[in-house]
Amino acid sequence: MKRNNEKYDVIIASDTVIYFDGEIVGKPEDAKDAFRTLQRLRGKEHLVYTGVALGYSDGSEEVFTEETRVEFGDYPDRIIKQYVDSGEPLTRAGSYGIQEYGAVFVRAIHGCFSNVVGLPIYRVHSALVAKGIL
Repeated sequence: MKRNNEKYDVIIASDTVIYFDGEIVGKPEDAKDAFRTLQRLRGKEHLVYTGVALGYSDGSEEVFTEETRVEFGDYPDRIIKQYVDSGEPLTRAGSYGIQEYGAVFVRAIHGCFSNVVGLPIYRVHSALVAKGIL
């Protein structure tokens, strides 16, 4: 693969969603949607899925999904409002960013932390090592 005469060994694409109460929760539509989502997640457990596609310069592909279980603590509406007012949750799947202020809501995490951030680094790195790129 080439772009502007530069050779690339791999293209990495990913997207992350939250699965909670039988439905997929992506990024919020607006601040009210973010507030409602965080109220629903409060005191409960949800799953974070990141789908990853690796396209290699030899024409081969690798596609996988990583799952992480996240438990939220119980917190008052005023804390949710402060967080939503910061604007941070408006661009995040599930309305929170675990790598930023949204981490305050997380009581426990079971699985890959970087998956919740948006890219399961260990798994991607392992795939690149196995392919001989790294």
